[in-house]
Amino acid sequence: MAPGKTTPSIATLFKSAPLNHDAIIKQLSLWLADSFRPFSTVDDPLFREFILLLNPKFKLPHKETMRTQTGKISHDLKQQVRVVGVRIVLTRVFRR
Repeated sequence: MAPGKTTPSIATLFKSAPLNHDAIIKQLSLWLADSFRPFSTVDDPLFREFILLLNPKFKLPHKETMRTQTGKISHDLKQQVRVVGVRIVLTRVFRR
């Protein structure tokens, strides 16, 4: 990098990026489920503050919304499995 120039912070990059709320919520749901974190993680004040610092425009849902979203993702995955006629355990844990 040229002298005198600074690298933008992660927060600056996130703030300038377009916000795809649905994709972020889906990824957050997958992260919570995959890492066995409680839904209440999203209600933790420090977690909420962290997300706010990354992007103040993002509206972080509460734990009940995350529980519902994760249930929808699970339902969609089950439907996809039925379509192809394959029985598998619907968890991403086994991919590790």
